[in-house]
Amino acid sequence: MGKYLEDPRVTVIIDDATKYITQCTDSYDVVIVDITDINPGPDQIFGKNFYANLRAIVNDGGMVSLQTYSPFQNFANLHIEILNIKECVGMLGYGFVPVPSFPNGNIGILFGRVMKSQGREYPKLGKPVHVITEEMAEEMGLKCYYDQYHISCCVLPKDFGRW
Repeated sequence: MGKYLEDPRVTVIIDDATKYITQCTDSYDVVIVDITDINPGPDQIFGKNFYANLRAIVNDGGMVSLQTYSPFQNFANLHIEILNIKECVGMLGYGFVPVPSFPNGNIGILFGRVMKSQGREYPKLGKPVHVITEEMAEEMGLKCYYDQYHISCCVLPKDFGRW
């Protein structure tokens, strides 16, 4: 995240996500849900109610990103989660990121575009929208950024795209 956490447009909220989004009266362009336990139960983080409440606080065309299952960790739960969020949010993408300290060595990331307007054209998901050069990464304080790694996080085996 680099120095961008200091941007006045950024709000970091550390709270119970399910409680926060049901009580929230604000709206956001981007919501990132970074959870510590990816097994909280189907009616909490990964249930339809959670995604419907999340959709309600994200502006039209806004983005959501959630840490989730790796396809190598729990394929059945990942499939259910993808179907639930796709129904509630709209456009959906999925990627996984190598994290050697995590079980199976990686984590899954679901990202979606909230589509509320009928007939509106929304940018597609699946590859980075902006190319970040080494100079930009340095200016942004992104010490570990690598453009090819960024692109590869959005590349999946073709069977995963059928959901």
